[in-house]
Amino acid sequence: MTFFHPTNALYAKYLLIKGGVKMENNITNHSSLEEKIARNYERICNKMPKEAEAYRSLLDQLKAANLNKYAIGQNQVMPPFLLPDENGSLVEMEDLTSEGPLVITFNNGHWCTFCEIELANLCEYHMEIKAGGASVVAISSMNRWAARQLADRLNLTFPILTDVYNGYALLLGLAVRLAKPFCRLSYPVTRHENTANDVER
Repeated sequence: MTFFHPTNALYAKYLLIKGGVKMENNITNHSSLEEKIARNYERICNKMPKEAEAYRSLLDQLKAANLNKYAIGQNQVMPPFLLPDENGSLVEMEDLTSEGPLVITFNNGHWCTFCEIELANLCEYHMEIKAGGASVVAISSMNRWAARQLADRLNLTFPILTDVYNGYALLLGLAVRLAKPFCRLSYPVTRHENTANDVER
């Protein structure tokens, strides 16, 4: 079985869409986010060394993949999407962009503590982004039931759209094939112990 990983949770980047065109990255102040990610990685190194090694392998894989060459670039037209949210309602990109700019963040799933940290951090800025006239959505490979649980647990104020097989992320060039060490650790039957309650807000 082949798994793909949407990349930007590790890079802490967002897509800002205005009129269906990718405009820019890094729309928030990421200093605090970078610190939270660094602390989370240090915690994983101390408590789960095998998982830490898998993340190091993934980062090496992402660097070697040269994603900037293949991912959608600035000022390129974004392909439209029609995806269900965590409540099962279909959400269309055109409807969101008709109201103003759209911020999209791509995340792996509830099993990824880095993704949870990024979502919680973006939620802190959501009202500021909304006040500027933009909407926010997350796109994840989780099913909608897992997305609903994650949204409730993190008290997210924006929807999580489900792209279960990462088809849309692949279309944008934002997903990579996972190496075997990361597959074995990233898709367990149950969550790793001590991860569920350690997400920083």
